[in-house]
Amino acid sequence: MNRTAILSLTIAGLLSLPACAIVDNTVDTIASIEIPTFFSTNATDSSKTPRRESMPTAPDNCPKVQLVKDLSSLTQFEDPASPRESRKISETSITRLNSSCAYENENVNIELYITFDGKIGPKGRMRPGDEAFFSYPYFIAITDENNEIISKDVFGVSFSYPKGKNEQTYSNQVSQSIPTPDKAAGKNYNVLVGFQLTQEELSYNRSNMMD
Repeated sequence: MNRTAILSLTIAGLLSLPACAIVDNTVDTIASIEIPTFFSTNATDSSKTPRRESMPTAPDNCPKVQLVKDLSSLTQFEDPASPRESRKISETSITRLNSSCAYENENVNIELYITFDGKIGPKGRMRPGDEAFFSYPYFIAITDENNEIISKDVFGVSFSYPKGKNEQTYSNQVSQSIPTPDKAAGKNYNVLVGFQLTQEELSYNRSNMMD
């Protein structure tokens, strides 16, 4: 599955987050996490939820693309306040994040290629033979040279699990354009990617990640 969504940032739009960045029943987790924590490169412990990193971006004057470690997965439970494996509905994670960029006129155009792995849980189907459908919100945010968030938008990735299929992989492609009259300044921007989580989902991720 490929979805292309284009976000063009105007100078006026850089002053505040767009209204479409707010999704019902979610929290603006990006604002509650300090920017430096977005760029962790600690080693992965396979017994815990891994911290995944983005692939290198080329050339050197491209914005840096990063996967936010605390927001790299989304797990749903029947009772979010009491997450137990036996009551898991579904889970998904961003397992690959590639990017490329090109300068055109006074803009830098970025292509993001995001791979999602999903797995249905014991409570993901009403009946064993049912086909299950899920949609998960994820965001793309941009920070400037001061690590301040200047824009954020929320997208969605959809999964379907036919009878007998409990794991799936989907990919989305997203295009973004940032005004950068000075090509040398493009590398000062950061593009952050992660899931838009509820507070319970965020707490679950943090309790299952290595420091």
